[in-house]
Order: sequence, then C-alpha cells, then structure tokens
Amino acid sequence: MPLPSIGGGTFARRGGPCIKLYLHGHANRPFFHIVITSKYAPLGTHPVEQLGTYDPMPNIENQKLLSLNIERTRYWMGQGATFSRTAAQLLGKAGFLPIHPETYMKAWRNRYKEADDAEAKKVAEAAAGSGPSQPPSSSS
Repeated sequence: MPLPSIGGGTFARRGGPCIKLYLHGHANRPFFHIVITSKYAPLGTHPVEQLGTYDPMPNIENQKLLSLNIERTRYWMGQGATFSRTAAQLLGKAGFLPIHPETYMKAWRNRYKEADDAEAKKVAEAAAGSGPSQPPSSSS
C-alpha cells in the first residue's frame, strides 16, 4: 500500500521535522520518496507529507529524475525541518541547497583515483613496450 502524500503521520515528542528519503521499489530497481517525518521515526511509519520523488536509475537519456515540491519544502524549512545526510547531498547536487561537503570529498577521491589509475596504466604500457624486442624476421 503506498503511503499517502499528505497526512497520516505525526511528530514524536522529541526531535522535530526532518526531510528524509524513503526507499520504495523492488530488487535492483530502487525508487525513493522524499518525505517529511519525525527525526527519530522508525522506517516504515507514515510520513507527515510527501515532498517529492527521486529515481536513481538512469533513463534512456542517462538522466536521474528528481521531482520536488519546492514551495512545500521551503515551508518546512521555515518550520525548522532538518535534512538527513542523503537528502542534503541529493538536494545540494540538484541546486536547491548548498553543495554538501561530503560531495566535494567524494569528487576529490574520484579525481585522485582516476589520476592513479591513469599513472598505473602508463607504467604498465611503458613496461610492456620496453620488454625484449623481437629481431626483424627476414623473408628470403
């Protein structure tokens, strides 16, 4: 049964509203609902409101789709809602929030890894190219 888009959930005594990603979908086909819920609410509880959706699987044009109700998200931000780490990273990449510091760290790690891989590839090619050479075969 899908969760209702508005209503159904309440806030716990401790912890205020939090914007989180709720996982939906099937095996090998994730799909997320961006919802507002209590900060300490266990998974599977009804959210207070659904703010949008996120499909991380690339479509035909290699796009990952994000739909977000900007007005309601700004309303909840004004009410003091916090963001989970994954929601903050996702909305930072989408341009709604400032880019999360962990996104920068991941990008730098990927750059260093690519540079190391390229250097290792050059060394391997140089080692393969400088091996014992075959004398030219004479065809008589």
